[in-house]
Amino acid sequence: MHSSLSLYDTIPISLALISTSQTIVYTNLQWQKNLIAFENSHVFTQKGQNWPCKNMPNSLSKALKNAITKLELEGINQKDIQLSLFISGDTYHFTFSLSSIEIEGQAFVLVSIQHSIDKVLNTINPTLMDKNECLILNSLHEGVIIQDANGVITANNLSAEAILNLSSSNIRGRVNNDWETITEYGAHYPADKHPSTLARLLGIPVFNSVMGIKTPERELRWININAQPIFNDNEITPYITVTSFTDITEERLHQSELNKLSTRLHLALKAGNTGVWEYDIETKKVLWDNTMFRIFDVDPTEFKGELNDVLQIIHPDDLERVIDQINTANNAEAGANITFTFRILARNKEIRHIYSASTFVKSNTGSGGSLVGINRDISTERRAEEHMLARHDHLVELISSLPIAVFSISNNNIAINKQGEALIGYENHEINTAEKFFNTLFDDRITPNPDFLNCVTGNTTLISQCKMQIIRRNGQVRWVEFKGCRLEKQQAWIMHDISDQVVAEENLKKLAFYDPLTKLSNRTTIEKKLIASISEAAQKNTQIGLLILDLDQFKNVNDTYGHHVGDKLLIAVAERLKEEVRPNENFGRMGGDEFMVIIENLNNQQELLDIAHKLLHTLTRPIPLPGQTSVHLKTSISIGASVYPEHGTDHINLFKNADAALYKAKFLGKNRVQLYLEEFTQVLQKKLALENMIDQGMQNKAFKLHFQPIVNSKTNKTIGAECLTRWHDRELGNIPPDKFIKAAESSGQIIKLGLWILENACNTFVEWERQGVHLDYIAVNISPIQFNDASFISSIQRILSTTGLSPKHLVLEITEGILMQHRAQTKKTLLQLKQLNIRLAIDDFGTGYSSLAYLKYFDVSILKIDKSFIQDVMIDPVDAQITEAIISIAKNLNLTVVAEGVENTDQLEFVRNHHCGTYQGYLKSPALNNNDFIAFIKEENMEEMDIS
Repeated sequence: MHSSLSLYDTIPISLALISTSQTIVYTNLQWQKNLIAFENSHVFTQKGQNWPCKNMPNSLSKALKNAITKLELEGINQKDIQLSLFISGDTYHFTFSLSSIEIEGQAFVLVSIQHSIDKVLNTINPTLMDKNECLILNSLHEGVIIQDANGVITANNLSAEAILNLSSSNIRGRVNNDWETITEYGAHYPADKHPSTLARLLGIPVFNSVMGIKTPERELRWININAQPIFNDNEITPYITVTSFTDITEERLHQSELNKLSTRLHLALKAGNTGVWEYDIETKKVLWDNTMFRIFDVDPTEFKGELNDVLQIIHPDDLERVIDQINTANNAEAGANITFTFRILARNKEIRHIYSASTFVKSNTGSGGSLVGINRDISTERRAEEHMLARHDHLVELISSLPIAVFSISNNNIAINKQGEALIGYENHEINTAEKFFNTLFDDRITPNPDFLNCVTGNTTLISQCKMQIIRRNGQVRWVEFKGCRLEKQQAWIMHDISDQVVAEENLKKLAFYDPLTKLSNRTTIEKKLIASISEAAQKNTQIGLLILDLDQFKNVNDTYGHHVGDKLLIAVAERLKEEVRPNENFGRMGGDEFMVIIENLNNQQELLDIAHKLLHTLTRPIPLPGQTSVHLKTSISIGASVYPEHGTDHINLFKNADAALYKAKFLGKNRVQLYLEEFTQVLQKKLALENMIDQGMQNKAFKLHFQPIVNSKTNKTIGAECLTRWHDRELGNIPPDKFIKAAESSGQIIKLGLWILENACNTFVEWERQGVHLDYIAVNISPIQFNDASFISSIQRILSTTGLSPKHLVLEITEGILMQHRAQTKKTLLQLKQLNIRLAIDDFGTGYSSLAYLKYFDVSILKIDKSFIQDVMIDPVDAQITEAIISIAKNLNLTVVAEGVENTDQLEFVRNHHCGTYQGYLKSPALNNNDFIAFIKEENMEEMDIS
C-alpha cells in the first residue's frame, strides 16, 4: 500500500488516510510539515495516532467525527467542512475534505486539509486563547472584536458585522470615539467609559455592561458587552483587548386585551347601582364588592362571606326559590347564564327587589367551580309597577313624574315621559303612535321582539318583560329591557337601558371561548371541538385532518417593526383563515403565533395536503404594514399535518404528532407543509437534551440572578426587588425562562433549580444589607411543582436559617393556578408560610382564573396586576376602568397592589391617581445583574440625598 501512495508526497496539500478505527495509517510530506507549523493548533497529528485529535477544539472534533460517521454509515462519497481558527494573531481558514476510498480491498477515509490566512496583527500572541477553547470566531452567535494596545479595532467576526450592520472594512480601524453610543439610562456613553477602554486602561476584565449603539440606519441596538484584556508574559499592560457582545434589544411584551370576565363585570359598576359577586360552590364562600353591601344593606365588618349570611337576608317567601336557583346553577354547563329576581329584607325591614344575572365557571380540575354574577336593586322599577297598578286612573300624570323611563299605550296612542325621551333620543310627539314607535326605533337590521310587537299593536296576551335592541336618534344601538303591565285597556311599560349589563352577560360566555386579539376560538375551545370531532368520526368511521400553523420568524417581526405590527399580522392571518377555510370547518388560535385547523370528513391524506398548501399560498401573500404606504410584510408559514385515526386516536396524540410534523417543517427550512411520519417522535430527544443541559447549566453556574426594582409610586423610591433567573448557554446563547422553566418542571429539576434560586436570592439580600442597600423585601417566583413538594416548607426554613435572612423580608410569588389546585393542601402550606412571617404575592393577576374568592380565602398579602392591564390604560377606556376596579377590590381586601409593566410616565400617573401604592417596569429600570442593581440603588440614594 505504501508504494501506491508515494505519489501523494508530491502533492502540496496535506493528506492522510484514516482507518475505520479513526487511526492515521498514512500521512504525506505536506501533512508532516504542517504538523510542525501548526503544533499548537492540534489540527494535525502523527501517524499511528487517533484523528480527530484529543486536544482538537471540541466543536471541530465533533463536526469531523460526525462527518466520518456519515461517510461510513450513510454512503456519502465526500463531506467538506470549513472553519476559521485564530492562531498567533492571524485568522486561518481551513477546508477539510473527507472522502471514502478503498485500497487493496480495505475501506479508508482520505482527509485533505487546505488553508489560507488573513493577516490581522502580527503582535497577537498565540497564547491569546486557551488551547481547549480556541476561538472559532465565525461560529459564535456573539459579536467579537479585537483592539490593539491603542484601542484600534483590528479584527472582528461575522456576528459582529450582523449585529452592527456594518462590513468588516467599516468596523476595522475604528476607535471607541467613532461609535455613537448611549447608556442604558439614555445618556451619552463617553468613550473613556466604554468597557473595552476600561479593560485596556485598568488591566481588568469588564463584564455585563449594557450599551446602546446606533447603526448606519440610525436604528438603536442594545448590546451586552464583556471585555477581556490580554497580556504578554511579564507585562502589566495588555497588548490587545478582546470584546464580545450580544444583541439584547429589548422585546416589548404585550397582550392586546384583558380577560373579558373582569372587564365586563366591572363595567357594570359604572352602569349604575350594580354589584359584583362570586360564590364558590365547594367552599360555599361568597365574595362581594362594595356595591353589594349597599344593595343588601349589610355592614362589611359583620359579613363573614358565608352562604348562610346571604340566605338570612332573603325574604322568607322567596328563600326556597333562591335555593332552587343555586342548586340549578350547580348542575349547569360552564358559561350558562342564570337570571331571576327575588326580594330581601333590609335592616330596617324595608323590602328590596333584586335582579340577579350569573354564569357558572368550572374550576381547572373539572369538578366544582364558582358562580360569578351581578345584582341590581330594581326596587324603584318594581314600586313603579305596583304604583301604576294601584293608580291606573292617573297613569299619564304618574308616568310624567316618575324618575325612570316609562311609556303608556292606550287606543294605539303612546305617551312617554321625559326620562323615556332621554333614553330613546326622540320627543313624545315624534313617536306618539304605535306605528311611529316601531318604524322609528327599529329597522330591517334591528327588529322588535315579535311578542312585544303583537302585545303593543294588538290585543294579545301581555308579556311581562323582554329585552331587545333599539336605534336611538343618533344612530346608536342600545339594549333596553321592557317591563309591562295591563291596566284595563291600557298598557304601561318601564324601560331600562341594560346595554352594559347585556355586554357583561354576553362576555361571561364569550370570555372563556374566544381569543381577544383575533376573535377566533381560543385553545380551550378548539381543543374541545377537536375532541368532539374525533368522537363523531369514531362513530361514523370517517377521517379527520388536523393542521397546526405557525408563523416563521414571528419574533423578528416584533423586534423589527414593534408588537403593534405583530398584532396586526396575527389579525391579518386570522382574517385570511376565515376567508379560506370552509364554513363548516373549525379553526382557532392556540396562542402566540400558532393556529389550528380541523378538517372533518376527510377523504384522504392528499386532500389534507392540498388544503394545507392552499392555506400556505394564501397566508404568505404580502401584507401591507399599518401606516406604511410602500412597505408590505411578507411572512412565511410552517404547517404540520396529522390524520385521525392513522396518526392518533385521541386529541392528545393527534395534536402531538401534528406538532412534531410542524417542528420537522421548520427544521427542513420553514415555509412548507409536512405530514407526520413516525420518525418525527425523535423530537422528544431534543426535550431530553434540554433537560440534560439544565443539569450541566447548574453545575457550570450558567444560571444568573437579575433583579428588577419594585417602586413606591408616590416617592418613586425603590422599596423591593423581584428576583429573575437568566441562563446563557455557550452554544445556544440566551435561553428564555419560559423554555427552561417549563422543561425543568416537566423533568422535576425545578425543585433543585428553584431552591438554588431561593437560596441565592436570600444570600444576595443579606449581602445588600451588609453593603448598605436596605429594602423592604425581595420577591422570588415559586413554581407550582416546587410549591407542592413535600419538603417545600422545611427547605425554606433551612434556607432562612443558613442565610440569616429575616422572613419579613421574603415574599414568595405564585400564580393563580396554584390556588386552584389541591385547595386543602394549598391552604395548609400557605398557613405554614404565614406562621413563618413570609408574605404571599399573586403574580400576573388576571391572566389565569381571575377568581376573586381565593384572594380572601387564601389570605394573600400582595396582588401584582399583570402588565397587560397597564399597557393600554391611556388609550383604552375599558382597560382603564378594569384596572381601576381591580385596584379598588384589592384595596378593599387590604391587599398591597403592585402594577407590573409600567413603561411610561402616563402609565405611572394613572397608577398614582388611582392609589396603587407600588409598581415595577422599564420606566424605572429593567432587570439588572447584582452589581448593576447595587449601583442603581446607591445612585438612587445619592440623588435622594442631593434633593434633601
